[in-house]
Amino acid sequence: MAENVDQSAAPRPVISSGEESKSDSDATDGELHRTCRICYSAEFQDGMGAFLRPTPCNCAGNRSAVHETCLRRWQTIARRNRQWAAGAVCHACDSPYTVNLVEAGEKQPVGILGGTGLVGRALAAALTAHPIYSLGPVLGSPQTVGSKLADVWRKKEQALEDHYGSAIWQAKPCPASLDGVRVSSVEDLLSSNVKYVISCIAPSLGHIEDALQEAGIAVFSISPHARQVQRNPLVVPEVNGDALLHALSKSVEDDDETIPLVKSPNCVSCGVSVVLKALDDAYGVVGVSITTFQALSGRGDAKYDPELVVGNVYPLRNTVERTDEYQRKELMRIFPLLKRCAVSAHRVPVQNGHFVDLKLQTKRPVTTKDDVKRVLRDFAPLAGLGLPSMPDRPIVVLDEVGRPRPRLDSDYEGGMAV
Repeated sequence: MAENVDQSAAPRPVISSGEESKSDSDATDGELHRTCRICYSAEFQDGMGAFLRPTPCNCAGNRSAVHETCLRRWQTIARRNRQWAAGAVCHACDSPYTVNLVEAGEKQPVGILGGTGLVGRALAAALTAHPIYSLGPVLGSPQTVGSKLADVWRKKEQALEDHYGSAIWQAKPCPASLDGVRVSSVEDLLSSNVKYVISCIAPSLGHIEDALQEAGIAVFSISPHARQVQRNPLVVPEVNGDALLHALSKSVEDDDETIPLVKSPNCVSCGVSVVLKALDDAYGVVGVSITTFQALSGRGDAKYDPELVVGNVYPLRNTVERTDEYQRKELMRIFPLLKRCAVSAHRVPVQNGHFVDLKLQTKRPVTTKDDVKRVLRDFAPLAGLGLPSMPDRPIVVLDEVGRPRPRLDSDYEGGMAV
């Protein structure tokens, strides 16, 4: 969920008349009189305090000096002005800031249900650097409550690497931003001021989502629990974002005081929906046949018997995961005019990045291959909204033979593109 806004295209925050850093040629030899690149004051001058150490970006030499108070102000004003890149990426060296100093109270805390799982851990890391939201309570199982999240992260990642072997799974290091976070309980969350929760809990524990909903907390969920309940909107923003508004309006009309569970479909359904929407708008899709080759990360911390997936392809039809069933039902709901949808899902020995083969039937004829590429490349229905995690290109089209491949092509736009 890294931010991918073109910083050069956005105006910089209006902080002071001295907001630009001096050029290296203006600095004194030997850095004897280093000054802050934002306010031009020296360290501890004018009550400004110390410079940040280590430097919070890749700037070196005299450009590396910046007061903590100055960078906090810079990032806070950037956030208020919705200039996400200006607060997240250094305009001098174009590297992401390693700290997020937005003033307390400027961000909305978000809790994570199932926060010690594979997806929950990734969400926790992303929220520590988000310009709008901050990391609230991270909920885990009773066995992990009170533990350091970083310890749980390292233990689970190492267990996956040991189980599958380092040739398939490489343990992901825990970011330093999570070092002080401890795992919380549901009771901790309910006693906090958190109003929003992201849930990635197993469907067998879906009753916890229901309890949070009854407590007046807005739950945004990737869990299969209650995905097919009509009251709960099944939303992919680029495809059917208005479904959320319709669901909220219906709750008001029905005098329902609880907020519907806002559901995201299966991860493959999300990506497929974006591509289907682009092609449906252009050609009118009436039928689709889908074959998936899904990475082990989609199973989370639950481990397969290595004999099933190491050096193998594991068909998921009729397994407890019900993956192809979920995907078919979700796509038929998101695209109500779709007449035919067949899904065959498989798990393959890849750590991250699902590979999907689509075959489509359309109302209108597809003229040329280049026309299809243009339709996919031009698809950007949320352009101009200025959302910090929104990809500039929801769909990336590759012309190279033998592409896409998960290891090379799964992280475009910070993982937010297909």
